[in-house]
Amino acid sequence: MIPKSLAFKPLDNVKEFINKFILAEKEVQVDALKQNIRTLKEYENLMKETKVKISKLEEILSIFENYEKKDLDLQVNEVLIRKAEFERILEEIEGAKKEFVLLCQSLEQVLKQQNDMDDKLQHETNRYRDLQISLGISESSKLISTLEHKVRQIENNLRNVKARQNRLKEEYGNLKSALKELPREKTLSMTQAQLDSLLDADTSLENKQLLTYNMEVLITKEKRHYEEARYKTTEKIQNLQQHLKVLETEIKSLENKRIPYPHNNMRLKEAIEDAFHKEHLEYSVRILSELLEITDPEWSNAIEGYLNTQRFYLIVDPEGFDIAVQVYNRIRNEVHSVGLVNTSKLKLKENVEQNTLAYLVTSESRHAKAYANYLLSRVIRVDHVEELKQHDIAITKSCMLYQNHAVRKISEDVYRTPYIGVRAIQIQLEQKKKEREELKADLRTLNDQVEMLNSICSSLQKCTFRDIAENLDAPMQERELLADEKKTKDQLEQAKQDPEIIELQLTIGSCEEELRRLEHDKNQLIGKVVLFEDQKKKAESRGKRLLVEKGEKQTELEILENKDSSVFQQGLEKFTEQRVSKSPMEIVNNFSPYEAKLRNERERIARDLFVKQVGYSNTYMRDFGAGVDCIQLYQEEHRQLVGSEIIQYEEQLETAKENCELEFRESFLAKLKEGIDDASLKIRELNKALRGITYGEDSYTFKISENQHKKQLYRMITSDKNLGGSIMTGVMDDEFKDEINDLFSKLSAAEHEGDKVVLEYTDYRNYMDYDIIVERKDGSTQRFSRTYGEKSGGETQTPYYVSIAASFAQLYSQEDTIRIIMLDEAFDKMDDNRIEAMMDFFNSQNFQIICATPSSKMEVIGEKVDTILYTMREGNFVSVERHYL
Repeated sequence: MIPKSLAFKPLDNVKEFINKFILAEKEVQVDALKQNIRTLKEYENLMKETKVKISKLEEILSIFENYEKKDLDLQVNEVLIRKAEFERILEEIEGAKKEFVLLCQSLEQVLKQQNDMDDKLQHETNRYRDLQISLGISESSKLISTLEHKVRQIENNLRNVKARQNRLKEEYGNLKSALKELPREKTLSMTQAQLDSLLDADTSLENKQLLTYNMEVLITKEKRHYEEARYKTTEKIQNLQQHLKVLETEIKSLENKRIPYPHNNMRLKEAIEDAFHKEHLEYSVRILSELLEITDPEWSNAIEGYLNTQRFYLIVDPEGFDIAVQVYNRIRNEVHSVGLVNTSKLKLKENVEQNTLAYLVTSESRHAKAYANYLLSRVIRVDHVEELKQHDIAITKSCMLYQNHAVRKISEDVYRTPYIGVRAIQIQLEQKKKEREELKADLRTLNDQVEMLNSICSSLQKCTFRDIAENLDAPMQERELLADEKKTKDQLEQAKQDPEIIELQLTIGSCEEELRRLEHDKNQLIGKVVLFEDQKKKAESRGKRLLVEKGEKQTELEILENKDSSVFQQGLEKFTEQRVSKSPMEIVNNFSPYEAKLRNERERIARDLFVKQVGYSNTYMRDFGAGVDCIQLYQEEHRQLVGSEIIQYEEQLETAKENCELEFRESFLAKLKEGIDDASLKIRELNKALRGITYGEDSYTFKISENQHKKQLYRMITSDKNLGGSIMTGVMDDEFKDEINDLFSKLSAAEHEGDKVVLEYTDYRNYMDYDIIVERKDGSTQRFSRTYGEKSGGETQTPYYVSIAASFAQLYSQEDTIRIIMLDEAFDKMDDNRIEAMMDFFNSQNFQIICATPSSKMEVIGEKVDTILYTMREGNFVSVERHYL
């Protein structure tokens, strides 16, 4: 105290004086806070690094998805081309068949012409012979001519009747084939003898017509029945193919370690994630089941069954719940029945009983675990059904549930497909693959049924009862014509045996000429026959070759179908679309170059995938390999990061935030606030002591305010919000987020910058500014900091002594202190009024004042002290004697 009391120094910096003499230094320990901040930063960096890894893995998986898409497009395009080639061959086969038929018809026509030519030649030859014979037999010639004409007419009629008979036989064959296709019980009323009677000339026309009518009724009825069965079976096939397509997609998703969840849940999840992304918020949105694990597999069905659709509720970070609710409300007409959990209301550290379902459920996410506890801690596990009624809610392993005073069996459909835990992916994958095989078996059975129904319908379709009805009399007419033909030929033969001589010599020459012409025409027809027969053989050979190609293409299609029925179905659908406007050949020509393009794009994507995989493996020291075949390791890494590690990091980060928050509040903010509050209290006490004391024309008041350079930090420290809530994520974070982050950065960086920064931000005095308010008797006020340098010596000394007194008052604020003050040349520039007021203030504070002052001040100071000692010096001698006024 002595050095400080001896040297008078003008009071030019009130803040420095108050910090040094009035307000005591209070140390704030921040080592624990700094460690918590470093831990928080480490977890934040770990989270960032993990998210970067996830982002890179998602980029790899996205490239792989593009690869799979191109591969799928390539496979679909291959099916399209193979199907088009198959259809092209079918068209060529039809063309070859048509060509073959036309050649056969042409050959038949030429052969018929040849036969006709032979007939004409024979006829002319016979005529020539007859002319030779019939010379002079004119009456016999006429009779023969008449009978021959009649024979020709009969033969012509016989040909027509035989054609009708052939049509009847053809329809008889169709009818017989159709009846064979039908089940035996359908044709018991139709005997083979009755069917054969259609071709019998002895059966009456009336009986044939009645039989035909009965058969037409039967065939028409069965045709409708089998066409309807074919339609329904085809519809079943289409539905199963669509189901198989969905199943293939789900299997691929499961192979990529992604469980397919209900559409509404995924739609809402994606919408909330988009909203967070737009707001630049890193809140997570997860489905409850993917965060949980079941420790006892024997109780999996019970847990899955009891939770039911609650397994798919969305777990959102507490801070993002309000935003998520707004998103849900906005799209409420698009999604429904999806639960959105308010995690802020959950008890995070609640213990559960060992006999509950909740005891068997674990999670890396404390919010997911808390919600599972909330749902399952009321459900008691029992081994026997008889024990159910002993509890409000209880369940057995066999999913017998007792609730609301009623027992019910949870439907197996609810828990057959598991969703909880890592095992759920493998189980679902096995289930889906088994279902796929069963579905393929059902499809094969249904395809066989359709093939059988097509055969039956085709046979029934061929039955034309109109042709049968029109030709029922053909067998009888044929019998009558054959009898008439025999009779006429017998008469003709008789007439030829009684010839009449006719003079025909004049016509013999022309007959010979006609014979020569006919021989020439016959030779030309023989040449055409040889030509058409050669072309027919070539067409037949081409048809056989096409049938072989058809078999090969059909085998290729069957291989593609067995390889992936879903891809095969997509290829057929694409072919159907293209076939509307293009021929099979055009499809082949258009899409064959596209196949090469797809293959090149797939290879380019594979190269990109390889580069990304190598980059990831090198960056993170992973021995995963590279290439499409290695993708499963990257998928597993992604699943592990997203499904487990990042959840652990989030929980660790949350714990670090809480620890940091607690330390920040209790060890930093609270102590700084305590120091600021104490400073304010001390200043108020000083001002209370100064109140009513006038120093000449002036009175003085200490003024405390926030440091303008640390205004926001001061407001944060003194804010009422500092008393409750979360500084990290609550209202304080919204208002003082930048200040908190900046302060954390300064405190955590102090190790590199020395203790200066720590001292600056841990000293509560640095968050405040001070001044002395000078109030004159006329009521006007001035700040000392603004008027310093303009005042007289006395006016500048008074605030100094006021501050000295304030500092000693603070220093001697403890009990049992001597309260002594020593002043040299006290009040040398102050007038008597100010000195008197200052001494009154010192005395009011019960100070023991020791003043060294010139004799000129003795009178005014002496009135205020108990003892006056007068000192004199002569040479080297000093004398002291008590003085009395």
